[in-house]
Amino acid sequence: MTTQDSADSVSITDKLRFWEEQDKINQELIPRVIRQHELLAAHISDHENLPLIAGNAISEALAEAREEQRQQYEAALADVNAAAAEQRRQHETELAAARAEREEQAAALAEFKTEAEEQSRQHRAEREAAKAEREEQSRQHGNEVAALQEQLRKAKTLLIGVAAGAVGISVIALIVGIAF
Repeated sequence: MTTQDSADSVSITDKLRFWEEQDKINQELIPRVIRQHELLAAHISDHENLPLIAGNAISEALAEAREEQRQQYEAALADVNAAAAEQRRQHETELAAARAEREEQAAALAEFKTEAEEQSRQHRAEREAAKAEREEQSRQHGNEVAALQEQLRKAKTLLIGVAAGAVGISVIALIVGIAF
């Protein structure tokens, strides 16, 4: 065996080790890329339900506010009715005072009603603002999804290019190895 043959066999051995290491690296990287793709796909599907979840939360909050407002109104109305019944049983001179008090309470109820209507208008405005925000978030999520899909496409293209390059280099190394 000549010095040239020895150098060629060492070179081929080194090349073979190099490609074996490259193969090991590819065997580790490809499953990772596939896992990343699956995680990304799951993340994207989670974001598709976000506007529905936000809408349900807002609806529940509004329903609770309406129920609390109704209960407060009923409690105030019950208090007014109890006070009126008690006042009717009182003495004739206290009846005039009770009527004045009832008129004050009616004014308070009118003010409460006005406040309730204002709150209702505010709730409508908040719902519209929340709806606009949900739509904006939906558009943003759509843009993010498109960007992630574009990155995924680029990563796939890059991996295909790396794999094709590795195959090409392997073929060239094999041809060079056979030729020498």
